[in-house]
Amino acid sequence: MKDPQYSAATLKGGRVMIDIETLDTAPTAVVVSIGMSFDSEDGIKSMQWNLAIGDQVKHGRTIGADTVDWWLKQDKTVWAANREGEMQPLSALQRFSDALFDLYRQNGDKLEIWANGVAFDCVILESLCKTYAVPLPWKYWELRDARTVYALGKQLGVDSYQRKDNMAHGAWQDAEYQLRRLKHIESLLDTK
Repeated sequence: MKDPQYSAATLKGGRVMIDIETLDTAPTAVVVSIGMSFDSEDGIKSMQWNLAIGDQVKHGRTIGADTVDWWLKQDKTVWAANREGEMQPLSALQRFSDALFDLYRQNGDKLEIWANGVAFDCVILESLCKTYAVPLPWKYWELRDARTVYALGKQLGVDSYQRKDNMAHGAWQDAEYQLRRLKHIESLLDTK
C-alpha cells in the first residue's frame, strides 16, 4: 500500500486521476482498492487505500464469479499489494474523501476528476460512498474520461506512451500510469 495516510501535498494544476480494483463489474461491486494520482510541486504524487472485503459484503456489496476468476489468473504479487494494510471501508473512504476535499480547497474548489471510463470507477465509487454515507467528493460535471483522450491520441498517431512498471491492476500504479499517459498525449497535442 502506498501512502495510506494522506499527507497534504501541494497540488499543481487541477487534475486528479483515480482508479479502483474491484471484485465485480456492477455498480455495487466490492472495492478492493482505491488509487489516486495527481501532479504536485514535487512531481506526481500517488496513494492507495486498500479496503477490507467482508464488511462490504455485509453491507450488500457484490462479488462476481467472472471477476474472481479473472483475478485468479492475475499476478499474485498484484493481488497481495491490493490487500496489504487493508482498512475498514468507512475509514478508507473517509481518508480518500478528505484527501480529495483538501485538493479541492487548494484549487479554488474545482478539480477535474479523471478515470479510465467514468462509467466504471466513478459510478462504483459513488455507490460505495452512498453505502457508507460518505459525502461524494466530486460533482458530476467535473468527471473526465481518459479513454476518450487515449482514443483521440491513437487516431492522431500520438499515443506512444508505454507502461514502465509491472503492476497493472495495482490501483495507485494504474492511476499514475493513466495520468502519465494522459499528460504525454496532451504534450504531443499541445492542448494546454
